[in-house]
Amino acid sequence: MTVSVDQCQSAPGYQLDQPAIAMVTTDPGGQFADYFDGRGITVDFFSASQLDQVTGYDVVLWGYQSATAVDGDEFLAFLDRTDTEGSGVVFLDHAFTTGNGIKSLSTHAGNPTSVTTNTGGTGQENLYEVTQEHPILDGFAVGDQIVHEPGLTAWVAWFDGYEGEGRQVIADLGRTGDGILGSGIGVQERANNRHVLMSIHSSSATRGPSDWSSDSEQIFWNAVDWATPGSASFECVPVDGGLVAGFVRDRNTGDGINGATVTSVDSSGESTTTFATPEDAQRGDGFYWMFSSLTGRHRFTASAGSYTELTRPVVVEPDWTTQRSFQLAAGRLDVAPGGVQADVALGGSAQRSFTVSNTGTAAAEVELSERDGGFTILRADESTISGQEILASPGAPERQV
Repeated sequence: MTVSVDQCQSAPGYQLDQPAIAMVTTDPGGQFADYFDGRGITVDFFSASQLDQVTGYDVVLWGYQSATAVDGDEFLAFLDRTDTEGSGVVFLDHAFTTGNGIKSLSTHAGNPTSVTTNTGGTGQENLYEVTQEHPILDGFAVGDQIVHEPGLTAWVAWFDGYEGEGRQVIADLGRTGDGILGSGIGVQERANNRHVLMSIHSSSATRGPSDWSSDSEQIFWNAVDWATPGSASFECVPVDGGLVAGFVRDRNTGDGINGATVTSVDSSGESTTTFATPEDAQRGDGFYWMFSSLTGRHRFTASAGSYTELTRPVVVEPDWTTQRSFQLAAGRLDVAPGGVQADVALGGSAQRSFTVSNTGTAAAEVELSERDGGFTILRADESTISGQEILASPGAPERQV
């Protein structure tokens, strides 16, 4: 895949066209379900007792299953059906349970001839070692090692005897300490579809896709892409719409306003926030850009804090960037003089005046209120004591009368 699923999902103005995907697994902990949901990928899940319902898909993944749930005749019927429908199948395995993808393939179809598991490997890491060039291993050379679950005990499964009718082993399976143990990734170009075997890419009760290394995750998606018929492959495609970009500025000062919100009035789910651009000396603060799924003339609103929000029409050009900036008005108070002061004896009064002016571009409200500034008492010895000191003093000592 040239563009990753995550990159496509996060690219404004694009959406992921995906094949129809099914997965046969009990998915302990919902690890694969969470993984796909977090990437916006639709996958239908089935248990091994529902194999007759797995029909009409472009690609099927087979993961974690208990052996007792897999009926041999139903499994072989599943293989025949996917062959007839041209559905690719990716068989996944792991160190735990005996009904996983490769184990079921070995048990009921006899190829590979054997599958071995081991839950040791303390202090080591599990890995694939590339033995042949293949699109699934794009970017890796023969002899390269791909660590699968970095930092975790090296639980492993491997297979042997995968041969005949176009079957190939393109990577071995091993540990960083023990070396190569057996076959790790196999492929088969069949008459009407493709099979992929990945010996440690299934989940267990405590491990799943979130534990994979980025390289291991990439070859998983390469495998899914290779097994999927070409007419139904993953594709990052543009959607109708255009970009809107510009600045939100303070109308009083002309300064950019960071943290302002720009929202499409006619499509309220589309909004963005302005931000600073410290790495671009030619572009001031208060910059924004957003994708609009609506083209033509539409209204956009900018708002920020105590500023007056502003709505302006924008003619959004399809497949283009339309510039539209906003200047938000706000009141700006000027007080002259900057401060007033008066010393008043007990029982006396004084008057002072000041002027409050609104020099801004929007109305402003002013509320004047009294604030207790405290007082100071002159003692007989000409020392002083403040009101706060009096309130904090312990008072006169108690006397018994």
